[in-house]
Amino acid sequence: MLSSRDASAAAVRRTARTRVEARLVDQGSTRMLLVTHVPDEPASSGVLICPSVFAESVHNYRREVLLAEALAERGIPVQRFHYRGCGQSGGRFEDISFASMCEDAARASTFLRECVPIERMAYMGTRVGALVTGSIAESAAPIALWHPTMTGRAFFREAARARRMTDLRMNKGDSPRGDIAGEIDQNGRADLLGYALGRDLFESLGEISLRTAMPAPRDVLLVTIGRRPDEFAKLAAEWRAVGSTIDEEFIPSQETWWFFDERGVRSESILQVTTDWMLSRLAGVTA
Repeated sequence: MLSSRDASAAAVRRTARTRVEARLVDQGSTRMLLVTHVPDEPASSGVLICPSVFAESVHNYRREVLLAEALAERGIPVQRFHYRGCGQSGGRFEDISFASMCEDAARASTFLRECVPIERMAYMGTRVGALVTGSIAESAAPIALWHPTMTGRAFFREAARARRMTDLRMNKGDSPRGDIAGEIDQNGRADLLGYALGRDLFESLGEISLRTAMPAPRDVLLVTIGRRPDEFAKLAAEWRAVGSTIDEEFIPSQETWWFFDERGVRSESILQVTTDWMLSRLAGVTA
């Protein structure tokens, strides 16, 4: 069984070949939820999934669960987690910073290494989770990215557009809210579709770029989910120029990351692509 000196008792769910253990662990002044998918057979490689935040994390949550289950069924342990202030972890969302997100991801990675004797870690990041992944992953670790956010500033521009669309749908077009920065200056936080964005996250995440967060050569799966197959072409070329091996996959979709939309991509496509890629990269160290 998994163990950790400061972990609470785990809630365990079994499948035919795996077990899923959810627990709260001490992290700073609060507690963080860790969900570990463990195959019954010994393994020497594992995967950490770094989620996004705000509505994007809810939108993509089920896919991350299914990916973890698929990998564990194939013999690879997977660690999922909720950032402090998000989901079932303790803390307030407005107290999050990019540094705290990276600390939580690093803690989740360490927890998996302590609980399962693995030799190698691979990483998967979704949207803003890609910025976290690039910042904490070891230099040689394989990384899979689902439609990564290029910069923190771009993420907040998309959030502002989503907020304006919501106001229009709710007939608030005559009294639109001001920009996010102005709202934070006035109130200390801004509302992003029901989520409280604090100053720390707005300022710290706004300075982060995927180009600078992940400069080292490595194996990368870059999955584009949307209308433009060339959306990340320049980024892929830059990474190849510094020695990275980039596998690109385009999945046509009308994905709307900030809203639930039935026109979005079917989960089977992205799950199959990612599972096969992870298995190919970790085959040499998976028992």
